[in-house]
Amino acid sequence: MALSYASLVIIAVSIGSFTYGFNFGTPSNIIGFPAFVKYFDVDLAGPDPKHAASMQGGETSLVVRA
Repeated sequence: MALSYASLVIIAVSIGSFTYGFNFGTPSNIIGFPAFVKYFDVDLAGPDPKHAASMQGGETSLVVRA
């Protein structure tokens, strides 16, 4: 009984840690794609680069709090 419970806990924790790592790592890489920057018309070096920083910060906070 204890062995099956421990096995279930290990499987659940393993799946949870994998999905957390995948969900945390994927969106942060998407921000750097040129297609993302072009689609959202993000000016990374223009007169107001704060817009790009606010988009990156907002997306990161959505991922971390989700």
